Amino acid sequence: MNLLRIIEDWYGTRYRYGGSNKSGIDCSALMQVFFASLYGIALPRTAKMQYDYSRTI
Repeated sequence: MNLLRIIEDWYGTRYRYGGSNKSGIDCSALMQVFFASLYGIALPRTAKMQYDYSRTI
């Protein structure tokens, strides 16, 4: 799947704190969708967990 298709698929989905589906999604869940769809990488759920999972470059 490519980035533009993912964006089109999720376009118009409202922000919802703690949300992770088409009825509402938050930023960290959206990053989970992007990374899983584009790169096959399973990111942790929360922004804090994603930060801790990453490495400084």
